[in-house]
Amino acid sequence: MGFRIIDDDSAALNFLDEWNNSSDFVEAHTSGSTGTPKAIRLDKADMIRSATLTCNHFGIDSRSLLLSPLSTDYVAGKMMIVRAIVADAEIVIQKPSNRVTLPNLTIDLLPVVASQLPYLIESGQLSHVRHLIVGGGAIPTSVENELCSCVVDAWATYGMTETCSHVALRHISAKEDFFTALDGVTFSIDDRNCLIINAPDFSFSPVVTNDIVDLIDNRQFRWLGRADNVIITGGKKVFPEDIERKISDAIEIGDFYITSRPSAKWGEEIILVTDDYDIDDNTLLARLRTALVSHERPKAIVKTHIDKTSSGKIIRRKFK
Repeated sequence: MGFRIIDDDSAALNFLDEWNNSSDFVEAHTSGSTGTPKAIRLDKADMIRSATLTCNHFGIDSRSLLLSPLSTDYVAGKMMIVRAIVADAEIVIQKPSNRVTLPNLTIDLLPVVASQLPYLIESGQLSHVRHLIVGGGAIPTSVENELCSCVVDAWATYGMTETCSHVALRHISAKEDFFTALDGVTFSIDDRNCLIINAPDFSFSPVVTNDIVDLIDNRQFRWLGRADNVIITGGKKVFPEDIERKISDAIEIGDFYITSRPSAKWGEEIILVTDDYDIDDNTLLARLRTALVSHERPKAIVKTHIDKTSSGKIIRRKFK
């Protein structure tokens, strides 16, 4: 087909201008979900290497059609265009929406965030997709189970802006619970059990992360949670992300997250924060008692507005 953008928007065209200029770098911004968003420079050579690894993994070439419903202001959207350039493929760029509408064509690679999955699954459109990659945060267990029953090859991604998109993949359709490194990437851990990304072919290597993992070997790991989110309650270490995965299918509420506040008895006590003002606290706490072991159970529910980044990620905060 040859590289071309279909249904483009101004952000995509602005990125192409930046990509084709004489600079060796591209400006990008971190999401801001774990701190203040910051501008960083991405090496174009690194972006090409990353795109090549992804295209090789999924068999993307000049006969492929890609679709991106992600903002080109962020690295995930930028990298879809770079993949299309590297593969000499066609790409459809759509404005970000939780109601993604696919053309009646076979899409060879579709990247989404978790909030875009329910509509895609319910609408049956995933039958037109060969490979689906999901990034930007945790995927509810119920949604993963639904994906496994869809006719689509679905993968969760692990990476960050600094690594030019993902460096590891978890095969959702194969019901894997671990991430596997892309070719040429290996992993180790520091004394906090936080992941270190070793990618000698890239200029950013190594990267010391704040992600606590269960390291299986130098190519595979299970993600446990962020070091800056860990709660120590009653002398026990608790990962909020692990609790959220456990309860996502047991409760039906709006946006929520697990965090903590100081406690004279526990040091820190676990609380559930939600923007759903209509829920009954006692009913919800009873359901949580059934779904969780004692030291994981929230001691209270806090109803308040939940801030999000421009890409839809929840911004967590601890309460004082």
